[in-house]
Amino acid sequence: MSEREPLIDVFEEEDHLIVLAELPGIDEKNVKIKTNENTITITAENAKKKYLKIVRLPTRVNKDTIQYTYRNNILQVRLEKL
Repeated sequence: MSEREPLIDVFEEEDHLIVLAELPGIDEKNVKIKTNENTITITAENAKKKYLKIVRLPTRVNKDTIQYTYRNNILQVRLEKL
């Protein structure tokens, strides 16, 4: 199994941060998201590949209010700023 970093974009809105991650070939049930006040860790895997990315966020976020969607191999995570 090869390990790689997914492509990531981070966007800042007035009250939220949006993190986008490209995870081709991954089933939603195999995606894990962990966060604390200033980082987000995204892991995802299938039989052939494993993705791992730790992103330092530009501002502190509320780790208890994560919202996410996963469509067309794109993970979108919405994090409320503190």
